[in-house]
Amino acid sequence: MNEEDDEKYHVEGLPTATFGMVAGICSSLFGLFAALTNSLLLFTVFKDPYNYFRARATTYFILSLSLSDLLGGCLVQPMYAASMFTISTGGQPQKLYEIALIFSHVTTKISIFTVVALSLDRFLAVKLPLRYKRVITVRKVIVCNALIWIFCIMFEASHSLDKYEEVFHVIDLHLQTTIPLTIMCALYTATYIEFRRYSRNVVFMRENTGERSRIFLRNIRLEKKIVSTVVLIIIVLFISLLPYLIVKNLQERCQEELGGECSEPGFC
Repeated sequence: MNEEDDEKYHVEGLPTATFGMVAGICSSLFGLFAALTNSLLLFTVFKDPYNYFRARATTYFILSLSLSDLLGGCLVQPMYAASMFTISTGGQPQKLYEIALIFSHVTTKISIFTVVALSLDRFLAVKLPLRYKRVITVRKVIVCNALIWIFCIMFEASHSLDKYEEVFHVIDLHLQTTIPLTIMCALYTATYIEFRRYSRNVVFMRENTGERSRIFLRNIRLEKKIVSTVVLIIIVLFISLLPYLIVKNLQERCQEELGGECSEPGFC
């Protein structure tokens, strides 16, 4: 690719040959890693000889999350890698990139909503320890997962309505960032408060002073671990959403400056 062609790609917002090649290689490696790890997880659960995992409702949230990540690794990443390799050789695979982008949005939404549902599941497990297994059943979790998948697919399909594209764009941005982060922060805070209240009640039910002191110290250490885990989960989720926020911000700025003629592959 000569300098004139390279300059042309810069003007149109498309990546250069080197960037396209690097992006394609990285995408291929990420896809391979996601496919292998999630395949191993699914294989382990379904080959469980004692049916220990499949008997638990929470496992099906994890399976749904793993399946969406597996689709991302086996479908989205290879298509994106192929589009980047094509661009690096001078081609313009706009259709292939758009298909990869649609599937990427669907699987990303599914993963985020499933994590939120899993957080709610953990809150109910702490809030309702005696009634949890009656309230949260395998059938209810499967129905919940099905609704999440159907909603994400239908919502992404609604983007084809040009009349409401701008409205769906704003809703989409908050569905993948603001709303999940807010709900998860609220749920994990409520989970910690419930656990703290429960642990204090256990301490006050003990009559022996020495035993009460030991239980109190153990609960304090456990609470610190819970707080550290909650903070780590929220930080990781926020960091994982940063690339999406950066790309969306760059696209909006580009569209404002170039009058809506910004080419999306240049920002991925």
